[in-house]
Order: sequence, then C-alpha cells, then structure tokens
Amino acid sequence: MMRAAVLRVAGGVVGVGGVAACCFENTPHPQTCHIVSKNGVKARGCQGDADAEASVQCGTSLSSPDQIANTSLLHRVMMAAVRRVIPVAAAESKHDNSANTGSVAYDPPFIPWDSSWDGRDGREGQGTGTRRLVLVRHGQYEHGDTDDERVLTELGRMQAAEVGNRLGLLYKDGSRLNKVVYSTMARATETALLIKDQLGGAQCKWKTCNLIREGAVYPPEPPHSTWQPTEEAFDRDGARISKAFEKYVHRSEVGENKSSTTLFVCHGNVIRYFVMRALQLPPSAWLRISVANCSMTIISIRSNGNVSVQTVGDAGFMPDKDMITFN
Repeated sequence: MMRAAVLRVAGGVVGVGGVAACCFENTPHPQTCHIVSKNGVKARGCQGDADAEASVQCGTSLSSPDQIANTSLLHRVMMAAVRRVIPVAAAESKHDNSANTGSVAYDPPFIPWDSSWDGRDGREGQGTGTRRLVLVRHGQYEHGDTDDERVLTELGRMQAAEVGNRLGLLYKDGSRLNKVVYSTMARATETALLIKDQLGGAQCKWKTCNLIREGAVYPPEPPHSTWQPTEEAFDRDGARISKAFEKYVHRSEVGENKSSTTLFVCHGNVIRYFVMRALQLPPSAWLRISVANCSMTIISIRSNGNVSVQTVGDAGFMPDKDMITFN
C-alpha cells in the first residue's frame, strides 16, 4: 500500500495569474490522489463543495499501477485544484522592485523531477529500451455540424501525403515503426489512411483509439477569449485524455530492451496536453503552444523515466509555406 501524502493548495508557490500553485509532498506516485472533504473522500473531486479542505490525500486506497491507470485520478486532482485555487496576496506574489528600474524579477520555484511519474520506477527487470512517440496532427479539414462532415480539405489531403513522405524518410518507409495508433474522428482517420498509403514498408499493427479523440483537455491559463467549454466538458474529455496519456506515455515495460517507435495520428489539444504532462509542466499551459496541421511532435522516454522532446509542431518539411495551416 502506498503511503499517504498531501497536495497543498493554500500557501503554495506563486503561479501564473498570481494564484497558489500546487506541489506534492513525500509521494512516489502523485497520480494516486483523492480530493478530501471534511465528510470524507469525494470520487470526482470537490467541485464547489464549501466544506472541502484545500488538500489532497494521496495513495490511501490504491495499490497497483493498473488501478491508477483505470481511474485517471491525477486529472481529477488537477481539475479540483484549478477550481479551488486560492489567490495569493499581492505582497506575496510580487517582488519589491522599488530599488530598481521597475522590472519584475523572474524567480520561478524549483520543482524537482519526479522519476516515478509513470508508476514504473525501480521495477525488477525494467526494460532498457527507449520509447519514441511521434505525434502527428490531422490535416486541414472542413467545418461541419457533425464529425462525419469534418473531412479533410484538398489541402488537408496534400498535407497528409507530405507528412507521410516525411515519415517514410525518417523511418525507412515505415519499416522502423512498431505501431500506429490513430483517433477515430473522421479527419484523423482520413489523415492516418493517407499516411499509410505513403508508407509501403509499414507492416506494423495499425489500430484505432477513442481515447485520443479531440476534446477539452484542461482549463487553459490564460483562458481563450472565445473557446470556452463547459466544466462538464473539461471533466468528461479531460479524464478520457488523461487516461490516454497514462496508457501510452510511459517508459519501456519489464523485459522491453529494444527501443521502439509508435506513431499517433490525433489532434492538436491532445498533442499539446501530452507534451505538458510528459515534461511535468503545468497542464494549464497547453494552449500557449501551437501545432500546425500534419505537423510532427516527437517525445522520447528513456528507461530511467527521463523525458525529452525533440520537436514540437514541426511542419518545416512542407514544400510551400502556404501549406502550413492551423485549422
């Protein structure tokens, strides 16, 4: 059984927007968390509960990575923390710069890397291979009322062919790809099949996944001026995409000693959220990144749990600048 720990919201470090940020204390598995109210554990977090404490009790009822992955508790914890974040007094959130030119000093808190972020640290027989994740956003698509109407434009199909050619160059016509996973939304599925046409040597398994469909991944900070999903949408989509992260973004498995490459064809919000989580950066910052249609983002995860991002939203291989779009 994992030991208990507390995620403190009040009195935390000053974060973006002058609000208290969160930090985990003494826990090897911060994703195993429950929001705690005065009346006990609330499975979906303290959503506006006036009796809720500003703390999280960790690891008191889960004992295996499988249980952790099945509950997406980390997402619920982060969502609850965002909703219940406590403003920090101005005196605590700003430096006294009266003696200088008026500029604000940049002194971010030191947050150590959590080597147990995927629940696989220190396992006996841990594989030595590096896992490389190549995330491709779908091509430009038509706007429509239903998913079936949101198919690729002519330009979107050209973009898909170009990224397919690029993947063929990087991964030897696809023969160096171990697996391809693509979203079941129409625009992503169409993009994946067009990529497959360019990868004649890709004999790996191709599979669909509902978890990586587009959605409201996490409340962005700062908020978008027009894109404002409901709290229910963030709850529903965020928990699903968090589960996708837990399923796909992790170090090699026990006995997995060869490096592998998995291609994902999915969506901009999903890709940006994955990057934030993989680098242990605030997930609320995902909207500060842009990824072009049919761009490539590459994440490498070493067997010790260290993560590096080789490229984010790379579309420089497109033969014409007019082919680089963001819709």
